[in-house]
Amino acid sequence: MNKWDMIKIYLQLGLIGLYFGVSLSASAQQLILRGKVLMENEDTGVPYVTIGILNSNIGVYSQENGEFQIEFPLQYLKDTIQFSCIGYQSLKMALNKLSQKETNTIRLSTKTVEIEEVIVTPKKKFQVIGLEKGNSGMILFNESLYSGEAVAIKLQSSRVPFQINKGALRFYDNQLEPFIARIRIMSVDSVTGLPKDDLINQNVYQKTTRKKGWLEFNLEEYEVWLWEDNFFICFEWILTPEYRKKNMESARKKTSNILQPSFQFEPSTSQDLYLRMFNNQEWSRRSGELVARVWLEY
Repeated sequence: MNKWDMIKIYLQLGLIGLYFGVSLSASAQQLILRGKVLMENEDTGVPYVTIGILNSNIGVYSQENGEFQIEFPLQYLKDTIQFSCIGYQSLKMALNKLSQKETNTIRLSTKTVEIEEVIVTPKKKFQVIGLEKGNSGMILFNESLYSGEAVAIKLQSSRVPFQINKGALRFYDNQLEPFIARIRIMSVDSVTGLPKDDLINQNVYQKTTRKKGWLEFNLEEYEVWLWEDNFFICFEWILTPEYRKKNMESARKKTSNILQPSFQFEPSTSQDLYLRMFNNQEWSRRSGELVARVWLEY
């Protein structure tokens, strides 16, 4: 057994212990809410909406058709639940205002974003930034028993303005079929240096069964122009209800068979890697470099 396999098992067992520490204390009083997230003026489901109880690690994503189910301990019944998705206004509601017996209908309003005028010159220059190779694998699964997780890296362009045409992330090993990944381009908070606002007003995601190698997102159609040289590229993965159920069952049986992706990275002392356990949680900074690339056009 190599060093990476040992680290992987230790981390998984640690996560299982965390899960049991949380679930056993509240399992006797679990509540369930079911619903469907729809567009404001249409009966069209909104896919992969982040649904979470504020100031907690409890959350799920809606399915591709907008349906969702969230379980939580009774102690959170007086708390607030938030529905958020790229391209839509976030919605906050008191949990005790939602029905536990009927299917709840949640409607999200689209978000209007003002786009600055861009003057395109006939001469084009291109640049690829980021890390192309790495020798190690990395599992980021603080919340794999719940719904997913996100990783971000800070990048810098050599000139402005520029357009982001494509983003790519390299798998080390993918155990999910399908693996659902979403890409986000985010601004840099001038105070904290952490990821702040979404710069793509679209829900851009892919499904793949690829086991390893590059996963690319074509962003040309979204015309993402930036006027600040620093920005974040963020990759977010989403566990389907089926995989969440399998992982929960593995945890109950105290096994290490937690299904999740791992990504190519390069160990480093620089803290340019940012993790978020779930979308309503805060970003944290870690050491290491993620193998990811961005294609820019000037």
